Amino acid sequence: MNVENVFGRFFRYEKRHGWTATLKRLALAARRGIHQNRYVLFYCDLKPDRRRPLPELPGAVIEQKNDLSELTDGEMKRLSETSSLKLTRRLFSERFSRHASLWLLKVDGVSAGYGWSISGGTMEPYFFQPGIHDAHLFDFFIFPEFRGQQLNPFLLRYILAQLADAHITRAYIEAAEWNTSQLRSLSRTPFTRSGLARKLSVFNQTIVFWNKQH
Repeated sequence: MNVENVFGRFFRYEKRHGWTATLKRLALAARRGIHQNRYVLFYCDLKPDRRRPLPELPGAVIEQKNDLSELTDGEMKRLSETSSLKLTRRLFSERFSRHASLWLLKVDGVSAGYGWSISGGTMEPYFFQPGIHDAHLFDFFIFPEFRGQQLNPFLLRYILAQLADAHITRAYIEAAEWNTSQLRSLSRTPFTRSGLARKLSVFNQTIVFWNKQH
């Protein structure tokens, strides 16, 4: 957290909107920080020459997509089941424009799940600034009919292996503290738990609150 930037933004906001609006915004940010779910943070150091052999899963194929044009109409329709096709295209276009990769997991030709990775940064303000040789993994989803088959750990292990081959030295991922299924899934991967934290935005400046480990 850059205290100087926070105070600078605070006084600029107060000058434009007045003390009453500024204090209301501070109170709102504080309430969000208090009630927002905590996130469990994980990291994994990547060493391509020491990695474990990837497990095999009959019928499973993982495809890396780096541009919207690489997705078929059928894949886009499948991936937009939890949202609208228009919003999904807009979201994916933004991520691809930032050089993020979509990892699409298929089982017997059917899209079963996916996850995203981005190297050298993050899509949104993070808990800290990753290095240029780091990667952030985010937005993983397994379709309901494929859950309970440990596909998420399989997908994560595959992505980590590919990132290691691409000379990424460390990967980060996080899960909401309440998301016990994702936490169990991560426990089956090489990721190591590193911390527990909340974050909130005040005057476009991200503030992170770290919690003691239990």
